[in-house]
Amino acid sequence: MTLLRALLLLAGLLAALPFPAQSAGKSNPPSSQSVQIGTVNGSAQVTINQTVKQVRQADPKLAEAVLKLSEQLGKKDDEARGLRDENSRLQQQLEIARAGLRLAQEAASPGADADVAAARAAFLKGDTRLAEALFRKREQALVAEGRARLAEAAALARERGALVSGRDTGAAVDAYRQAADYEPDNAENWWNLGDAHIAQGDLTGARNAYQRFHGLAKAKADREPGNSEGQHNLAASHERIGDLLVFQGNLAATLAEYRKAEKVIERLAATDPANSEWQRDLSVSYNKIGDVQVSQGDLPAALAAYRKALEIRERLAARDRAGMNAQWQTDVVVSCFKIGKLAPAAEALPLLRRGLEILRRLDQQGRIDANQASWRGIVEKLIETRRGAL
Repeated sequence: MTLLRALLLLAGLLAALPFPAQSAGKSNPPSSQSVQIGTVNGSAQVTINQTVKQVRQADPKLAEAVLKLSEQLGKKDDEARGLRDENSRLQQQLEIARAGLRLAQEAASPGADADVAAARAAFLKGDTRLAEALFRKREQALVAEGRARLAEAAALARERGALVSGRDTGAAVDAYRQAADYEPDNAENWWNLGDAHIAQGDLTGARNAYQRFHGLAKAKADREPGNSEGQHNLAASHERIGDLLVFQGNLAATLAEYRKAEKVIERLAATDPANSEWQRDLSVSYNKIGDVQVSQGDLPAALAAYRKALEIRERLAARDRAGMNAQWQTDVVVSCFKIGKLAPAAEALPLLRRGLEILRRLDQQGRIDANQASWRGIVEKLIETRRGAL
């Protein structure tokens, strides 16, 4: 299959998505207290918020630069509309936050050298090249000290890859490959490398990296069935393999991989029904399955999957009595739109109107970005279309 045909097939899947460039995680402006990312990894969401908080405590100006860089990364992903989903964005934004924390701590330490001060000054202006060079220099020094320092060198390489990813996909691949070379048994390194290959358009490289990612994730999940992080990585590896199968035109195999991910996430969610992130993870999984079923022409099955996702999202939104969690609120909008395209008009129209009202409220409160605000026109147009079908 040519790349063009593969992209056209992927466009069929993307047509099942609610809006031209849905952004799952940019409801808050850069000055917000934490990076709100629509992730399927709840533990990582907590980690990124904590890391940004640490950066802010150490260096408030640098924290703002970290948040702005993360925001720019999200916008780039929206424009690319490739396979990298909210998980990929989260992984990179987490590494950016860690890079910012590293710079903040080093700049604040007594006797900080001129290279650190220069890297911090450039970072504040949105230029990460000096930080990238500094981290590469530190990596090389750690490697020279021996294998005991390779894990730390890998962490620096991941941070460097995240910093450069928005500007140079080839350099990002090199950085993540270096991390995998330093620490080949760390599944996260292969996950990052696969995502970087996708951004570069190298499907063969992505497949090889994701296969390594899956092998490591499955081995850990088998060894430690009670380890939630290991189970999450296993689910993510199935999703990544499924994403690649789209390019091969094999929707049946794609759906099979998404089903495997679904089973893992269902088990996680069942272990802790109060865990809102795991519940949301499950709703995302249902939507991915529904999107494939739409592309297969199995609209009744897709509608059933979308309804299951909406049921979860409505429960989460009900917990948000003040309506302050923009992520949960926009999730409901997405589900209303998906169902609104497929369901009978009597079911679809109330849902679409509800979604429109949520968008209007969030827009008035300034809690969604310009892209999400543009969804209003799309929903309004669908309402008119469905009303005409009555």
